[in-house]
Amino acid sequence: MRRFQGMFLAGALCVSVAGLAVVRAQQPPPAPPPAQQPAGSVGQRVGTRVDNALDRVEQGAASAEAAVQQGFASARAKIDEMGTEGRVYGRLRWDKALAGSTLSVQASGQVVTLTGTVPDQAARTKANVLARDTIGVSQVIDQLSLASQPH
Repeated sequence: MRRFQGMFLAGALCVSVAGLAVVRAQQPPPAPPPAQQPAGSVGQRVGTRVDNALDRVEQGAASAEAAVQQGFASARAKIDEMGTEGRVYGRLRWDKALAGSTLSVQASGQVVTLTGTVPDQAARTKANVLARDTIGVSQVIDQLSLASQPH
């Protein structure tokens, strides 16, 4: 019986393959590729628009690059104008370890004097290190006082 089932399945498979070949033979052949389109065709207009869009993107990128370079040069000039006192104050003002401190910075050439109140010795050390490591500073005079801590 199994032998008969195997032969039946083999025969059914052959009929299916043969039927597929007949169905394929009845289908129309694929269409040939389209011929070149005449001048001024939709394809050429689309191509021209894409080229124009790419040109505008390139011009925009060049303009953005020039603006970034100009902005960088302007920022650099402002930092140079700010001077030693402003650079030190900016570093102290934005350091989290010095939050809550009242600081004042005075510069005379490359000598910076720090006055005000800091919460603890670690903050005092941090202020001195930041001031000393600032470009244009050669000496720091520490006149900072520690805030009184409750006992």
